[in-house]
Amino acid sequence: MTTIKSIHVAAFIEELLATHSKPTVKQHLAALRMLFDWLVVGHVMNVNPAHAVREPEHVVKKGKTPVLAADEARVLLNIIDASTLVGLRERVLIALMAFTFARIGAAVGMRVEDYMEFL
Repeated sequence: MTTIKSIHVAAFIEELLATHSKPTVKQHLAALRMLFDWLVVGHVMNVNPAHAVREPEHVVKKGKTPVLAADEARVLLNIIDASTLVGLRERVLIALMAFTFARIGAAVGMRVEDYMEFL
């Protein structure tokens, strides 16, 4: 275990790049770094050989989360039955999330002071 050097980790990462995507390789390298950090803390190794290895560059310019257009959001909201309390609740939550781009956790955690009245 103590014979593993940075060059070995770098070679492993290069091998992975031939068959895996860059985000997957970055995840593997992060796991190796955590493993070797744990071994360093446990005094099994003196240094972390994965620390000096550069990870592949991966830039995300556009997210994968789809965004509803205003007309699509209106169609979705009109489908929900607002005559029941549950339907009204669902309609309010979906409208809040659609028009504020908030996730459900943020929407549920809002207080009355967080809402703005539109007159």
